[in-house]
Amino acid sequence: MAPVPIPTQGDILWQASPERLERSPLVAFVRWLERERGLQFDSYDKLWGWSTDALEEFWGALWDY
Repeated sequence: MAPVPIPTQGDILWQASPERLERSPLVAFVRWLERERGLQFDSYDKLWGWSTDALEEFWGALWDY
């Protein structure tokens, strides 16, 4: 039996399948933002940046969603 590799810092331990991502609540929220607010984010980092830079807009959108 081959030894199990020990992960090191930075290793991806798990990644959701595209199908699972498509069904996620986060993707549903991002699609709602596109449809209802005209906002588009091409990466998680951009969404995260908006959520921390535009606190009132982010929390207002989350409340409305």
